[in-house]
Amino acid sequence: MKFLKSVMERKKIIMKMISFCNKKGGVGKTTLCKNIAYKFALDNKRVLVIDLDSQGTITLEL
Repeated sequence: MKFLKSVMERKKIIMKMISFCNKKGGVGKTTLCKNIAYKFALDNKRVLVIDLDSQGTITLEL
């Protein structure tokens, strides 16, 4: 953790995190995440998507 903190301070990186969570299935979490990540990528933003869903749907779609 100290290493990451020092790297971020050196490069003055501001990292923002967006999370999509809901206990119920079929509410559009994956679709929303995929579309927002795509829009950020089109705007030349660096994007990292981490799929913690056991189905792994977004991993297959991207």
